[in-house]
Amino acid sequence: MASISEVKSAIARANEQAGQGAQGLAQASAKLDEAMSMLSKAAEGAGNELITQARAALGKAKSSIADARKAIAHSQDSAQRYAKSI
Repeated sequence: MASISEVKSAIARANEQAGQGAQGLAQASAKLDEAMSMLSKAAEGAGNELITQARAALGKAKSSIADARKAIAHSQDSAQRYAKSI
């Protein structure tokens, strides 16, 4: 069985990895913003339904990323609270 300090250390490492994942998601979200902007400029005045669908799909992806980042933050908070309680 792991000691308390080993458990706390493992939790800290896990939270660090989760934080790096959240940073990657933030970068991905920013890239999606750029893609949405490029699509808008490319289709300016065209009003093409396919571009509208593409932008909507990117918006949905951004929403999923936001949800994932919230879940990561919740996980980190829970793990930190556990580490403080032991």
